[in-house]
Amino acid sequence: MLTRKDYEALSKMVSNELIGNCGTIYKSEIAGPEPFIYALADYLERDNPNFNRDRFMDACGLYFDK
Repeated sequence: MLTRKDYEALSKMVSNELIGNCGTIYKSEIAGPEPFIYALADYLERDNPNFNRDRFMDACGLYFDK
């Protein structure tokens, strides 16, 4: 099972790499980064029933409809 430290590291990588550095590339794509982030959150939620999906999404730098 992943730890809180793992979740924080993953959200930081997503925020920095997917949204920050490559944001203009991904935002120009039709699907954007959302499908990847949703799939990642689905995996993390299956790994840990206490996983806070909304908190992870916010930490990734994206704000989705809740």
